[in-house]
Amino acid sequence: MNSEKRLKSIPTMAKRLAEQGDEYRQVKIEVVAAAKKYNTSEDNIRPVVDYPDDIEW
Repeated sequence: MNSEKRLKSIPTMAKRLAEQGDEYRQVKIEVVAAAKKYNTSEDNIRPVVDYPDDIEW
């Protein structure tokens, strides 16, 4: 994605982050459950995600 296209998509991304949709709520429920299961803070729960080695900015 070129820089102009990224710049134009910022408002859309910000809106999606602020809305806390169904996917966000589901992840939140799972994080809270994992934190309770392991008797730790929600801040200590990390997703298992494979990030690409090279990110093009």
